[in-house]
Amino acid sequence: GRSEYQFLCRMNRGDDLSNLLEEAVEDNEKEHIIAKEEALKILQWLAGRQLLQNQNVETLQLIETAEESAKQQSWLSRLNLISFRVPLGNPDPILSRILPWLNWLTGPLFFALWLLLGSVALTLLFVNWQSFCDQAAGIFSFSNMLIIGFIWIALKVVHELFHALSCARYGGQVPEMGILFILFIPLAYVDASSSWSFSSRWQRIHVAIAGIYIELFVAWLAILYWVTHSGTPGGLLAHNTVLVAGVSSLLFNANPLMRFDGYYVLSDLVQIPNLYFHGMSSVCRKLKKFWFNIDEPGIAAQPGFVTLYGVGLYLWRVLVLFTLGYVAAGMFSGWGILLTIMTAAGWILLPLYAFWKKIPGYLEQNPALLSHFIPRFLSVGLIAGFLLFGVRWEKNINIPAVVLFEEQHSIRTVSEGFVEQLFAKEGELVETGQKLLKLENKEIESSMKKLAIELEILELNRRQAISSGQHAQLQMLNEQKKVLQKKQTNLNADYQGLEIYAPGSGKVVGQDLERLLGTWVHKGEELFQIVSPDNKHLVASVSQDDIGALSGREGEEVHIDMSDGGLGQFTGRIGKLTPTASQKLPHPSMAASYGGAFDVKPVESNVDGEGLILFAPRFSVTIQLPDAVKQKLRSGQQANVQIRGDSRTLANIIWKGLRDWFLNRQSPL
Repeated sequence: GRSEYQFLCRMNRGDDLSNLLEEAVEDNEKEHIIAKEEALKILQWLAGRQLLQNQNVETLQLIETAEESAKQQSWLSRLNLISFRVPLGNPDPILSRILPWLNWLTGPLFFALWLLLGSVALTLLFVNWQSFCDQAAGIFSFSNMLIIGFIWIALKVVHELFHALSCARYGGQVPEMGILFILFIPLAYVDASSSWSFSSRWQRIHVAIAGIYIELFVAWLAILYWVTHSGTPGGLLAHNTVLVAGVSSLLFNANPLMRFDGYYVLSDLVQIPNLYFHGMSSVCRKLKKFWFNIDEPGIAAQPGFVTLYGVGLYLWRVLVLFTLGYVAAGMFSGWGILLTIMTAAGWILLPLYAFWKKIPGYLEQNPALLSHFIPRFLSVGLIAGFLLFGVRWEKNINIPAVVLFEEQHSIRTVSEGFVEQLFAKEGELVETGQKLLKLENKEIESSMKKLAIELEILELNRRQAISSGQHAQLQMLNEQKKVLQKKQTNLNADYQGLEIYAPGSGKVVGQDLERLLGTWVHKGEELFQIVSPDNKHLVASVSQDDIGALSGREGEEVHIDMSDGGLGQFTGRIGKLTPTASQKLPHPSMAASYGGAFDVKPVESNVDGEGLILFAPRFSVTIQLPDAVKQKLRSGQQANVQIRGDSRTLANIIWKGLRDWFLNRQSPL
């Protein structure tokens, strides 16, 4: 860059290094600045290539300082086991062979094809957007995450290949390729840094954006395939490819706060080389000015954009640290927490060590440093303490709910057998004790007849033992009689269970009851329900974190929103709260796959005969509805219940979140 070139020219004239930073820039060219850290890197680079002449003591000291700093940074970087690289070699010989065959992919003809397919694909995606979102409901299932993992790795290989091809197109070299491990997940990388020396800004931008460019092209193709093959295994693969190539590429590779493709494009667009370093340095200088009243001589003020960018960088680093730590702890449990602590140490210890080394210099620049620092420290501490412990607010809890019948009887079989007769139809009103259906089980009838004969024979043997005075034999026969009588009682109960009667009055609710005729039903199987059509209530599903806010609040008014169902908003009252949490889904309509609020997982069987259950146990609470609203509701309609929560401080929220997170890490999955 120009600033580095000016710095080298000043050195070549033999200028004194202590004044070099101030003299390296003319008054009318303040944007071309060399900071001290950059100067040290340049000196180290020159010394490593034996380009320095007449190395005086001052120059050697500066170089030694830079080397010590690099060694410390290298040592601390080893603590970062969340992200590290493994080089695999030089890909240039391979690129020189394949470039004549693939060079057209980086040219204008392919760009025209890219634009055409992108326009068609995005239009089709817009038209089928709801179907696309519905299919994404099961994205976090274990099997689907494996598929996404393989797609991610394959796309990143193609991504890096296009960086290399675009760099080679303009004469650049790619001296290294390898594997980048993030949380031990392998990703490809190539060193296309030679593109920084291209004279054309647009060539540099082309190389930087090439990976995103090809991933989006893959996303266009995947959209076209998904639209025509939705619902097939290939369609599922295409759907996942769209998510990975489209969404993840834009979120990560195009993010200018990460030193990936988007960062280099932004740096070239705003024409600020090494924007990352300048942004962080600008924030550091302003912090030094605020806390210690120290100015760095010879450093011109940066534009406000650079400072804002630096603030974004620091916030992003904190977010990344916590996010990766959370993911690592979830993947590797205690080892993940250890990895996070080691990485945080690498990010924190180095700046603290550098700050400690610079304290003597700061005291020379500002002898009144402590008198300037202490009032600010106390003021910031008081403000932070007030925000953490003094500011309180109420949390409004939004709870998904579903309309269910208040008086509901589940008709289940007591015995097993074939459905021989149905005495009730779907939608029919029945009274308590009315016969509903009759089962046929010839095995039960046969067993009862056989058992009756065995009891008659046993009774004859008993009488004979009594008349002959065989007391031991009589005692044994009495015990056998008890066993057979108990068996007879059970068989009688099964036989009586072949006829099912209504346990209460109401309407018969079921799907296609006629299909039951002639079918075999198992013991305990639910056949249909009897409900009271005029009595309905809401059943809200409450998470374990929010259940404490509902305890002891029965009868309190809550706000109910059913605008999506065309019923508007109204109030209800908190009713009964279940004492224990359950993974049972209150109603199938609440599953995400049917447009509901909860992610669910399938089960082969459970006691309730349901095919879907919740991932985590939840509590249920009934919400009593106004009489004027009950008549308008249908079973299965969804609602959103808003309940006023507890008054809490920010410190309470942070402490509870950390405690719950740590306890969850200790409990077995």
